[in-house]
Amino acid sequence: MKSESQQSGFSAAELLITLFIASLFLITGYQLYTYVVRDGQQSAQLSKAANVAYQYLRSTAANSTYVKSPCSTTAQPGSQTLAASTGLNNASVNVVVSCPYSTAPLNKTTLLTATVTYSTPSGQETITHAMLSKGVDTGPPLGTMTLTVSPNPGSNPAVSWNSVSGPGPITYTVRTGTSGSTSDSSQVPANTVLSTCENITVTQCTITGLTTLVYYTVTVTASNSAGATTNASAVVRRTPP
Repeated sequence: MKSESQQSGFSAAELLITLFIASLFLITGYQLYTYVVRDGQQSAQLSKAANVAYQYLRSTAANSTYVKSPCSTTAQPGSQTLAASTGLNNASVNVVVSCPYSTAPLNKTTLLTATVTYSTPSGQETITHAMLSKGVDTGPPLGTMTLTVSPNPGSNPAVSWNSVSGPGPITYTVRTGTSGSTSDSSQVPANTVLSTCENITVTQCTITGLTTLVYYTVTVTASNSAGATTNASAVVRRTPP
């Protein structure tokens, strides 16, 4: 009898196909790995850029040179080169101050925009963040006050004045003192605050408690929340009732 031997294994064609498929898996896996690594690096740099942007926004918001009440664009932080310690390559940040509202009370709001530009292996990247900040009331009340006293002379004259604007809220205080116009003016305490006319928001008040036939200097002081003041004064004289 004639015996036939059977040989097991891969043919050359099967081996080539297997190697081809394996190479495809290797290439695809490497591409996926490089993509994940690159995406992770880009995400890390994006996070660093965002942190830098918010850091500059917060520091600018705390600086009264740039954030004012009412809003002003006169002073601008401008562009700055970032240090290598930020972890960003060839990076810079530009902070812009703008005023989104023109009418009170919203005109106290300042819009701050920070743009960070940096370099990556794939090119230049830019990220922009913004925040709103409210300016702190500073400076004196704005405008000139003019006093009107009626009747003058009179027994209990009323003093009125025009309102002033500026950083507020604004309150008014009326004080009386002697003008030195008469020999008996020493009877009157100087710079006396009228309790009924202290820290009021209206623009008129009746003066009481004056000594007959003495000339007084009446002063109205406008004050704001920052403690700044502006004054106006007039001379009045009390006559017998």
